[in-house]
Amino acid sequence: MQHILHAERITVDEIASELGFNLKVKLSEEDWDVIFKESLGRLDIALKDKAIVIIDATNLYRSFRNKLREIAEKRDARSCTIFVDTPRNIVMKRHNIPKERHAVQDEELEQPLAEMQPPTEDENVYMIRNEQDLTATIKKLEAVRRGKIRT
Repeated sequence: MQHILHAERITVDEIASELGFNLKVKLSEEDWDVIFKESLGRLDIALKDKAIVIIDATNLYRSFRNKLREIAEKRDARSCTIFVDTPRNIVMKRHNIPKERHAVQDEELEQPLAEMQPPTEDENVYMIRNEQDLTATIKKLEAVRRGKIRT
């Protein structure tokens, strides 16, 4: 999606690494606050330069998505939420695959999944549930980028 939209991608994992955090160990809430604050700053700079930006983060809470939208509004940028609706069992399975991050135990995922605030219609949301939705969403977003339709 990033390449099709010619977008800048801001990812919390890359920011964490750049700031010297070790993702192979569990980070504290304060550490994540530093990382998210940095992602907001980078979004502001990118939108100031009129870039198309994808924030690659879980964005579980509406309050954080609101902060992203506030920055977009400040920079007179359009915004939308792309929600990849992933079934719980797949989320759990993916977190058990060895990768660059620390292994997340199923119990650690339960609280965030229970607290998650899925986006609502008023957040200009594009819902992706499967490959067909993904293809359709990419086509819509490409049309938005080219100015053919507005969000």
